[in-house]
Amino acid sequence: MRPLRYLSIVLASLLLQACDHPLQIQGEGDIIDIMGSGHGCTLEQFQAQNKACAKNTVIYAYDVNYEAVPRAGWEFVGWEGPCATNSVPPYCRLQAAANVVKQVYYSTMPATTAVFTAVGPWYPDTDGDTYGDASAESVEVVEKHLKRSVFLVKC
Repeated sequence: MRPLRYLSIVLASLLLQACDHPLQIQGEGDIIDIMGSGHGCTLEQFQAQNKACAKNTVIYAYDVNYEAVPRAGWEFVGWEGPCATNSVPPYCRLQAAANVVKQVYYSTMPATTAVFTAVGPWYPDTDGDTYGDASAESVEVVEKHLKRSVFLVKC
């Protein structure tokens, strides 16, 4: 019986020194903890509102170095929210000693957001094809013009 009591006391003390630090993603990319502490947030986790992103519970000391990793067709723009001033993008270093985390237990820190933007020389596709043109009509007009030009050259 004593081992269970001891375990419950240890678990309770862990919970007393915890807070939440949500991670958010704007655009398409992932937030990877390069220090391997178990924190981080993938795009799929964020979209599913997984607690790894929505809560990101911090227990005792919080020492992470996040890296913003864009998905194909996207680039990292910057961080919003808490991030150390000496962090060099695409990295975001956060450090909080256990006594600091203990002072804010049961609270939620402001979210840290990785912001990504789409890149490429294309235009928004509005007609459902994969060419990135503004409309199917514009392609038809160009094709008709080219056919006339070829006809005129042949004559």
